Amino acid sequence: MPCLAPFKAPHIVTKVQAEAIVLDKVAYSEKDLVVTFLTSEHGVIPAIARGARGSKRRFSWLDLFVKLSVIFVPKTPPKLWVVQEASVAEVYSDIFENLERLEAGQAIVALLKDALKDAPVMAELYQKVVGVLKGLSSAPAERAYMAVLDTLRIILDALGHGSVCEHCQRDIVVLNLGAFLLPSFNFICSECGTKGDGVFMEPAQMKALFLQEDIGKQATLALVSKVWHLFSQKTPLL
Repeated sequence: MPCLAPFKAPHIVTKVQAEAIVLDKVAYSEKDLVVTFLTSEHGVIPAIARGARGSKRRFSWLDLFVKLSVIFVPKTPPKLWVVQEASVAEVYSDIFENLERLEAGQAIVALLKDALKDAPVMAELYQKVVGVLKGLSSAPAERAYMAVLDTLRIILDALGHGSVCEHCQRDIVVLNLGAFLLPSFNFICSECGTKGDGVFMEPAQMKALFLQEDIGKQATLALVSKVWHLFSQKTPLL
């Protein structure tokens, strides 16, 4: 009887397609990029784009402020997913037209990267972030910083419970109180909390965050920097 070679199942490459925006990209080896994406279906994904540094055709749109349609080859951690193809869906290039928009846009993607790196998948959050970038692309230069505050509000709404006090369940903004923002992204009102419970926010800062009241550029960016300490050990350069 002839000896038969053992059967080998064909190798099937699984691919997934998702809408995505780029949060960061870092050179890796001579030709590759490691790109951090915020996707609609899979949350934050670090992935490797092989040959991206030398290919202007396949990965020409792999940049900030572009909504992409990306085909990934998923991998089991700690291996990185692989970017097989990326095509443009929408471009927000007007963000590059003035320094104020550009600074706001860079702060937004850095804030998202720090805040959402371990967060669950939230398709609604992704759509809201895309809306912020779209709005920023046409925002007056003197109002561009408000997009950073909008992004912070979206993150806190997604990760926490809005402006309701975790202890007494009252709406802190309605009561015109200050509040402590906890590492869990929930708030404790100043009547329930004490110093050391988290990052303290004045009543005006709470209104700016949840009622979109304009407290001025410097005060707004100071507020964002204060909250950013919960996401990252470094203070953003705004």
